[in-house]
Amino acid sequence: MDELNQIRERTSIVDLISETVPLKKAGRNFKGLCPFHQEKTPSFVVSPERAIWHCFGCGKGGDCFTFLMELEHLEFPEALKILADRAGIKLVKRSDSSREVRLKERLLELHALANEFYHYLLTKHAVGERARRYLKERGMTDALIKTFSLGFAPQAWDNLGKFLRKKGFTPQELEVSGLSLRGRSGWFDRFRDRIIFSLKNQRGNTVAFSGRLLVAKADTAKYINSPETPLYVKGDQLYGLSITKDHIRKSGIAVVVEGEFDLISSYQAGVTNVVAIKGSALTEAQIRLIKRFAERLVLALDKDVAGDAASRRGIELADQAGLEIRVVDIPSGKDPDEAARENAHLWQKAVAAAVPFYDFILTSAIARFGTSEAFAKKKVSDEVLPQLSKIVNPIVQAHYVKLLATKLEINEEKVSEALKNIKPQLGFTKKTLAVAPTPRTHTELIEEMILALVIQAADPPAALNLVSEQIDPSDLTDGVIRRIFMSLIDYLSAHEKLDVNELARGLPPELMPTLDRVYLIDLAQAGAGKYWEQEIRRTTSLLKQDSLRRKISGLATEVTAAEKRSDEASLKELNTQLNTATTALKRLS
Repeated sequence: MDELNQIRERTSIVDLISETVPLKKAGRNFKGLCPFHQEKTPSFVVSPERAIWHCFGCGKGGDCFTFLMELEHLEFPEALKILADRAGIKLVKRSDSSREVRLKERLLELHALANEFYHYLLTKHAVGERARRYLKERGMTDALIKTFSLGFAPQAWDNLGKFLRKKGFTPQELEVSGLSLRGRSGWFDRFRDRIIFSLKNQRGNTVAFSGRLLVAKADTAKYINSPETPLYVKGDQLYGLSITKDHIRKSGIAVVVEGEFDLISSYQAGVTNVVAIKGSALTEAQIRLIKRFAERLVLALDKDVAGDAASRRGIELADQAGLEIRVVDIPSGKDPDEAARENAHLWQKAVAAAVPFYDFILTSAIARFGTSEAFAKKKVSDEVLPQLSKIVNPIVQAHYVKLLATKLEINEEKVSEALKNIKPQLGFTKKTLAVAPTPRTHTELIEEMILALVIQAADPPAALNLVSEQIDPSDLTDGVIRRIFMSLIDYLSAHEKLDVNELARGLPPELMPTLDRVYLIDLAQAGAGKYWEQEIRRTTSLLKQDSLRRKISGLATEVTAAEKRSDEASLKELNTQLNTATTALKRLS
């Protein structure tokens, strides 16, 4: 058995996908919300028997390799290595990996060593004493420092660079990683005299760093971050997710803070279902990450969420993604870090008492502008209505229209009128929205259903015989379905039973997506149930009717042409054929 099949056999596709997509049993398969497009009704189906998945909403599908490649934007060799490690299979060294993949592998090794280097200096070396003392003063325990892989970068110009070059990394690799910079007199470390935070992807691999000054300096940025690299794209990651994702999944709630200390202090205070966005605005990529683990988003941001345009933009995206959004009322002048360290119990209560976002912006606007004067009411409505216009759910929107009207003591119809005059702008880009698969014709859908009825039957040979009594599979209009049918006929002529996996191994790659899709069609939902034979007769009858309608349409066109030519002989023959086809259609209808 080759490496690929070994990995497939040892990888439970349900367990793999369940790490990021909540799945529910649906007959012999599992169902969930697709992680690749926005949807509210599950159309993402996983088959444990065949180790495949398919989304009937966006059309994507495949096996464990394609799932990981799609989910984490990996090339095949990267997905292969991750799944091989997961399955405990040692891969034979290959020379055909792309240059880009090899570079990413090197950069992952480099970042892992850099993380160890920084962490060692903080926890074991004398040079990290000041930083250790500072963190202890903030109430951080050794266990917490270890959990979040905190580190320290010393003041020296090239400590990390020297360490990594001794480990075999080139100056060019260090430059690409963003950890070393080229100066006039040589190379120097990007991070110096800073506490180091390790930014990991959801698999726990370090992909970037952030550094905070121990002592603020007027001419130096308090925080600096890794630049974008082949491993790291700004706005694509969430700090702490690899550590907190299980807490988020269990609660169904993601508490979102801005910075690293906000997260670590919240975590220590008992709010463990938390992530940091490293900024004030959620990005599309971060929302997609959160959506995999949570249904509710609780914002605990330093900025005035209602008044900050960047924050509102992220909230609009989260709302369109179907997340329930709430906001924590943070005491004035404090950030989550301060609030959590000052009183852990009160911070937990504040997070638990988070209010729905639209209640928050309404309360915030009224607190700032008041409602006693006409122009004050106008200011409130000018701020609140554009936000209400972006609510996707009409019932939720109607609730807040009524609430705004009550608070402003204005007729609800007037508020609704004002709302209609605002044109909402959808926040998600086209690439984020579902890209529907190419629509199939009625005939193609029926042909697909017939193939599904045979493949999923309790007795596939008997089902195939029944289909062949009704129609000739070689006359099917869909070329791919026809080729699979002919392969199925050949297979069952040599085997007493159908093994779909064995059938699949004999098919060319271009037929596999259709076979997988057909195999995952929910026939019980489609109305087959126990009535398999009746369903085959019904669908083959529909297929004959479609064929007759096409024939009648073609004959009608020929009749019109013959009439224009005054071709009486052809007209007589064509009308006879037309009457025969029409009579046959009536019998079937």
